[in-house]
Amino acid sequence: MPKIQYFNKVDIMHTVSRSFQDLQALKHCGVNDIISTVYLPIQVKQPGTARDLYDWLLNAEVKRGKAAGVNIHPALGIHPMMVPSDTKVLDGALHYLELALKTKKAIAVGETGLHHGTPEEFISFKRHLELARQYNLPAIIHTPREQKAELTKVIMKELRKHKVERALIDHATKENIAIILQDPRRNVKIGVSISKSNLSKKDAILLYKNYSYENRYVLNSNAGSGPGDILSVIKSIEEFEKVGFRSRIMKKLCYDNALDIFGGILRESSI
Repeated sequence: MPKIQYFNKVDIMHTVSRSFQDLQALKHCGVNDIISTVYLPIQVKQPGTARDLYDWLLNAEVKRGKAAGVNIHPALGIHPMMVPSDTKVLDGALHYLELALKTKKAIAVGETGLHHGTPEEFISFKRHLELARQYNLPAIIHTPREQKAELTKVIMKELRKHKVERALIDHATKENIAIILQDPRRNVKIGVSISKSNLSKKDAILLYKNYSYENRYVLNSNAGSGPGDILSVIKSIEEFEKVGFRSRIMKKLCYDNALDIFGGILRESSI
Protein backbone atom coordinates (compact mmCIF):
# COMPACT_ATOMS: atom_id res chain seq x y z
CA MET A 1 0.00 0.00 0.00
CA PRO A 2 1.46 3.41 -0.94
CA LYS A 3 2.12 6.22 1.51
CA ILE A 4 -1.06 8.03 2.55
CA GLN A 5 -1.04 11.81 2.09
CA TYR A 6 -3.04 13.74 4.68
CA PHE A 7 -5.32 15.69 2.38
CA ASN A 8 -8.44 14.67 0.53
CA LYS A 9 -8.21 13.59 -3.08
CA VAL A 10 -10.64 13.37 -5.99
CA ASP A 11 -10.26 10.78 -8.74
CA ILE A 12 -12.00 10.42 -12.10
CA MET A 13 -12.62 6.91 -13.38
CA HIS A 14 -15.15 4.36 -14.62
CA THR A 15 -16.20 2.78 -11.32
CA VAL A 16 -18.72 0.39 -12.88
CA SER A 17 -15.73 -1.72 -13.98
CA ARG A 18 -13.99 -1.72 -10.59
CA SER A 19 -14.49 -3.98 -7.61
CA PHE A 20 -15.87 -3.10 -4.20
CA GLN A 21 -12.39 -3.79 -2.79
CA ASP A 22 -10.92 -1.23 -5.21
CA LEU A 23 -13.28 1.41 -3.84
CA GLN A 24 -12.30 0.51 -0.28
CA ALA A 25 -8.60 0.79 -1.18
CA LEU A 26 -9.17 4.28 -2.56
CA LYS A 27 -10.95 5.31 0.61
CA HIS A 28 -8.06 3.98 2.69
CA CYS A 29 -5.67 6.19 0.67
CA GLY A 30 -7.69 9.35 1.24
CA VAL A 31 -9.87 9.42 -1.88
CA ASN A 32 -13.23 10.46 -0.47
CA ASP A 33 -14.78 11.56 -3.78
CA ILE A 34 -14.85 9.82 -7.16
CA ILE A 35 -16.29 11.32 -10.33
CA SER A 36 -17.52 8.29 -12.23
CA THR A 37 -18.10 8.44 -15.97
CA VAL A 38 -20.00 5.92 -18.07
CA TYR A 39 -17.72 3.68 -20.07
CA LEU A 40 -17.82 0.02 -21.06
CA PRO A 41 -15.88 -1.46 -24.01
CA ILE A 42 -19.03 -1.78 -26.13
CA GLN A 43 -20.82 0.18 -28.83
CA VAL A 44 -24.36 1.17 -27.91
CA LYS A 45 -26.69 -0.88 -30.13
CA GLN A 46 -30.00 0.10 -28.55
CA PRO A 47 -31.04 3.33 -26.79
CA GLY A 48 -32.12 1.27 -23.78
CA THR A 49 -28.51 0.31 -23.16
CA ALA A 50 -27.68 3.94 -22.40
CA ARG A 51 -30.83 4.32 -20.28
CA ASP A 52 -29.90 1.31 -18.14
CA LEU A 53 -26.30 2.50 -17.67
CA TYR A 54 -27.48 5.94 -16.54
CA ASP A 55 -29.98 4.42 -14.12
CA TRP A 56 -27.31 2.16 -12.65
CA LEU A 57 -24.77 4.94 -12.21
CA LEU A 58 -27.25 7.40 -10.67
CA ASN A 59 -28.64 4.93 -8.19
CA ALA A 60 -27.03 1.54 -7.57
CA GLU A 61 -23.47 2.76 -8.14
CA VAL A 62 -23.88 5.67 -5.72
CA LYS A 63 -25.16 3.23 -3.08
CA ARG A 64 -22.24 0.88 -3.75
CA GLY A 65 -19.83 3.75 -3.18
CA LYS A 66 -21.44 4.68 0.12
CA ALA A 67 -21.12 1.09 1.30
CA ALA A 68 -17.39 1.27 0.48
CA GLY A 69 -17.02 4.64 2.24
CA VAL A 70 -16.63 6.92 -0.80
CA ASN A 71 -18.85 9.51 -2.47
CA ILE A 72 -19.48 8.55 -6.10
CA HIS A 73 -20.52 11.54 -8.20
CA PRO A 74 -22.04 10.41 -11.52
CA ALA A 75 -21.08 12.06 -14.79
CA LEU A 76 -23.42 11.14 -17.61
CA GLY A 77 -22.69 10.87 -21.30
CA ILE A 78 -22.03 8.62 -24.27
CA HIS A 79 -18.30 7.97 -24.41
CA PRO A 80 -17.04 8.55 -27.98
CA MET A 81 -15.83 4.95 -28.13
CA MET A 82 -19.41 3.83 -27.38
CA VAL A 83 -21.18 6.12 -29.88
CA PRO A 84 -23.52 4.09 -32.11
CA SER A 85 -23.06 4.20 -35.88
CA ASP A 86 -26.84 4.23 -36.35
CA THR A 87 -28.00 7.84 -35.97
CA LYS A 88 -31.50 6.74 -34.88
CA VAL A 89 -29.99 4.76 -32.02
CA LEU A 90 -27.79 7.77 -31.19
CA ASP A 91 -30.82 10.08 -31.11
CA GLY A 92 -32.57 7.70 -28.72
CA ALA A 93 -29.54 7.41 -26.46
CA LEU A 94 -29.16 11.20 -26.38
CA HIS A 95 -32.84 11.48 -25.47
CA TYR A 96 -32.29 9.21 -22.48
CA LEU A 97 -29.21 11.24 -21.56
CA GLU A 98 -31.29 14.41 -21.32
CA LEU A 99 -33.94 12.64 -19.25
CA ALA A 100 -31.23 11.46 -16.85
CA LEU A 101 -29.75 14.97 -16.61
CA LYS A 102 -33.18 16.31 -15.68
CA THR A 103 -32.96 14.37 -12.41
CA LYS A 104 -30.21 16.85 -11.37
CA LYS A 105 -28.21 13.98 -9.89
CA ALA A 106 -25.25 14.30 -12.29
CA ILE A 107 -22.14 16.30 -11.47
CA ALA A 108 -21.04 16.66 -15.11
CA VAL A 109 -21.79 15.82 -18.73
CA GLY A 110 -19.43 13.27 -20.20
CA GLU A 111 -17.28 11.62 -20.91
CA THR A 112 -17.77 13.00 -24.40
CA GLY A 113 -15.35 14.17 -27.08
CA LEU A 114 -13.85 12.61 -30.21
CA HIS A 115 -11.99 9.33 -30.67
CA HIS A 116 -11.97 8.47 -34.38
CA GLY A 117 -13.60 11.72 -35.46
CA THR A 118 -16.59 10.08 -37.16
CA PRO A 119 -19.68 12.11 -38.12
CA GLU A 120 -21.67 10.31 -35.43
CA GLU A 121 -19.08 11.20 -32.77
CA PHE A 122 -19.22 14.82 -33.87
CA ILE A 123 -23.04 14.90 -33.66
CA SER A 124 -22.88 13.34 -30.19
CA PHE A 125 -20.14 15.70 -28.99
CA LYS A 126 -21.98 18.84 -30.07
CA ARG A 127 -25.18 17.66 -28.36
CA HIS A 128 -23.28 16.96 -25.15
CA LEU A 129 -21.91 20.51 -25.18
CA GLU A 130 -25.41 21.89 -25.74
CA LEU A 131 -26.66 19.89 -22.76
CA ALA A 132 -23.73 21.01 -20.58
CA ARG A 133 -24.59 24.62 -21.28
CA GLN A 134 -28.34 24.04 -20.90
CA TYR A 135 -27.97 22.35 -17.50
CA ASN A 136 -25.04 24.51 -16.33
CA LEU A 137 -22.76 21.52 -15.89
CA PRO A 138 -19.07 21.07 -16.64
CA ALA A 139 -18.07 18.79 -19.52
CA ILE A 140 -15.56 15.96 -19.26
CA ILE A 141 -13.96 15.67 -22.70
CA HIS A 142 -11.99 12.73 -24.06
CA THR A 143 -9.05 13.32 -26.37
CA PRO A 144 -7.85 10.35 -28.44
CA ARG A 145 -4.54 8.55 -28.77
CA GLU A 146 -4.51 8.86 -32.57
CA GLN A 147 -4.85 12.21 -34.39
CA LYS A 148 -4.54 13.79 -30.96
CA ALA A 149 -3.46 17.30 -31.96
CA GLU A 150 -5.82 17.49 -34.95
CA LEU A 151 -8.91 16.36 -33.06
CA THR A 152 -8.05 18.42 -29.96
CA LYS A 153 -8.12 21.53 -32.17
CA VAL A 154 -11.65 20.58 -33.25
CA ILE A 155 -12.66 19.92 -29.65
CA MET A 156 -11.37 23.29 -28.41
CA LYS A 157 -13.06 25.13 -31.27
CA GLU A 158 -16.42 23.55 -30.43
CA LEU A 159 -15.95 24.21 -26.71
CA ARG A 160 -15.56 27.93 -27.40
CA LYS A 161 -18.36 27.94 -29.95
CA HIS A 162 -20.83 26.40 -27.48
CA LYS A 163 -19.69 28.76 -24.69
CA VAL A 164 -19.10 26.00 -22.16
CA GLU A 165 -17.27 27.72 -19.31
CA ARG A 166 -16.25 24.70 -17.20
CA ALA A 167 -14.55 21.69 -18.73
CA LEU A 168 -11.93 19.03 -18.17
CA ILE A 169 -9.98 18.23 -21.35
CA ASP A 170 -8.81 14.77 -20.42
CA HIS A 171 -5.88 12.52 -21.38
CA ALA A 172 -3.58 15.46 -22.13
CA THR A 173 -0.07 14.73 -23.38
CA LYS A 174 2.80 16.69 -24.89
CA GLU A 175 1.02 16.33 -28.26
CA ASN A 176 -1.98 18.48 -27.32
CA ILE A 177 -1.31 20.38 -24.09
CA ALA A 178 -0.20 23.56 -25.85
CA ILE A 179 -3.42 23.48 -27.88
CA ILE A 180 -5.50 23.22 -24.70
CA LEU A 181 -3.56 26.06 -23.06
CA GLN A 182 -4.40 28.40 -25.93
CA ASP A 183 -7.71 28.73 -24.08
CA PRO A 184 -6.70 30.93 -21.13
CA ARG A 185 -9.77 30.25 -18.99
CA ARG A 186 -8.82 28.92 -15.56
CA ASN A 187 -11.89 26.66 -15.43
CA VAL A 188 -10.94 24.84 -18.60
CA LYS A 189 -8.81 22.25 -16.85
CA ILE A 190 -6.15 19.89 -18.15
CA GLY A 191 -6.85 16.26 -17.32
CA VAL A 192 -3.67 14.21 -16.82
CA SER A 193 -4.58 10.51 -16.86
CA ILE A 194 -1.90 8.33 -15.30
CA SER A 195 -2.34 4.85 -16.71
CA LYS A 196 -0.76 2.34 -19.08
CA SER A 197 -2.81 3.67 -22.00
CA ASN A 198 -2.09 7.35 -21.28
CA LEU A 199 0.84 8.79 -19.29
CA SER A 200 3.36 7.20 -16.94
CA LYS A 201 4.10 8.91 -13.64
CA LYS A 202 7.45 10.14 -15.00
CA ASP A 203 5.78 11.52 -18.14
CA ALA A 204 3.21 13.33 -15.99
CA ILE A 205 5.99 14.99 -13.98
CA LEU A 206 7.82 16.03 -17.16
CA LEU A 207 4.62 17.43 -18.64
CA TYR A 208 4.05 19.56 -15.55
CA LYS A 209 7.65 20.76 -15.47
CA ASN A 210 7.40 21.89 -19.09
CA TYR A 211 3.96 23.50 -18.69
CA SER A 212 3.71 24.64 -15.07
CA TYR A 213 0.13 25.81 -14.74
CA GLU A 214 -0.65 24.72 -11.18
CA ASN A 215 -4.25 26.00 -11.28
CA ARG A 216 -5.14 24.06 -14.43
CA TYR A 217 -4.06 20.45 -13.89
CA VAL A 218 -6.27 17.63 -12.60
CA LEU A 219 -4.56 14.27 -12.07
CA ASN A 220 -6.72 11.17 -12.50
CA SER A 221 -6.33 7.42 -12.86
CA ASN A 222 -8.91 6.91 -15.64
CA ALA A 223 -9.24 3.42 -14.16
CA GLY A 224 -11.81 1.22 -15.83
CA SER A 225 -12.03 -2.22 -17.40
CA GLY A 226 -8.40 -2.24 -18.57
CA PRO A 227 -5.18 -3.05 -16.68
CA GLY A 228 -4.80 0.44 -15.14
CA ASP A 229 -3.64 0.93 -11.56
CA ILE A 230 -6.49 2.04 -9.31
CA LEU A 231 -3.95 3.80 -7.06
CA SER A 232 -1.97 5.55 -9.81
CA VAL A 233 -2.83 9.05 -8.54
CA ILE A 234 -1.74 8.18 -4.99
CA LYS A 235 1.53 6.72 -6.24
CA SER A 236 2.08 9.72 -8.52
CA ILE A 237 1.86 12.08 -5.56
CA GLU A 238 4.80 10.18 -4.02
CA GLU A 239 6.81 10.53 -7.24
CA PHE A 240 6.06 14.25 -7.56
CA GLU A 241 7.10 14.82 -3.94
CA LYS A 242 10.34 12.88 -4.44
CA VAL A 243 11.46 15.38 -7.09
CA GLY A 244 10.63 18.36 -4.93
CA PHE A 245 6.98 19.25 -5.42
CA ARG A 246 5.36 20.42 -2.20
CA SER A 247 2.12 19.12 -0.73
CA ARG A 248 0.44 22.47 -1.50
CA ILE A 249 0.94 21.89 -5.23
CA MET A 250 -0.13 18.26 -5.06
CA LYS A 251 -3.32 19.18 -3.23
CA LYS A 252 -4.17 21.53 -6.11
CA LEU A 253 -3.50 18.87 -8.73
CA CYS A 254 -5.40 16.14 -6.90
CA TYR A 255 -8.20 18.04 -5.20
CA ASP A 256 -8.61 21.82 -5.35
CA ASN A 257 -8.53 22.21 -9.13
CA ALA A 258 -11.22 19.57 -9.59
CA LEU A 259 -13.41 21.33 -7.05
CA ASP A 260 -13.09 24.56 -9.05
CA ILE A 261 -15.31 23.11 -11.77
CA PHE A 262 -17.25 20.22 -10.25
CA GLY A 263 -20.02 21.53 -8.01
CA GLY A 264 -21.47 19.19 -5.42
CA ILE A 265 -18.18 18.13 -3.82
CA LEU A 266 -17.76 19.73 -0.42
CA ARG A 267 -14.25 20.87 0.39
CA GLU A 268 -12.60 18.53 2.87
CA SER A 269 -15.78 16.44 2.87
CA SER A 270 -15.97 12.92 4.18
CA ILE A 271 -18.54 10.15 4.37
